[in-house]
Amino acid sequence: RKLSAPGFQPEGAEEHKRVNHQAMSNVIYAAKTHKTRRIVYCSSWSSYGRQPDNTELTEATKSVAHDRVEASCCCGFVGVNASPVPYFESKLELEERLREATAARGADRPPNLPPERSAMVR
Repeated sequence: RKLSAPGFQPEGAEEHKRVNHQAMSNVIYAAKTHKTRRIVYCSSWSSYGRQPDNTELTEATKSVAHDRVEASCCCGFVGVNASPVPYFESKLELEERLREATAARGADRPPNLPPERSAMVR
């Protein structure tokens, strides 16, 4: 039986991203419709990608979410060639989409999130 972990393997990556992007589109649309000034989006460390061991993550940490990852070092899956992890990429992309949408509206930005974070990623 084939092991499947949507979002963590190349198989199903596009579907995983499509579903997540559609969900974020729904959130952004609802916020605009109801003139919401602030959205609290709880992402995860995954938006920073697979960092070297003992890396201390801060909002200023450069994301490597689009870097290729050997499957054996991510979630224990073996037998998949190195590739970006769709879950990591999706988390970063959704943060960027939300940041762009709120900046375009002049919405509030949490003080601990630097506006240049998007520029720190490739």
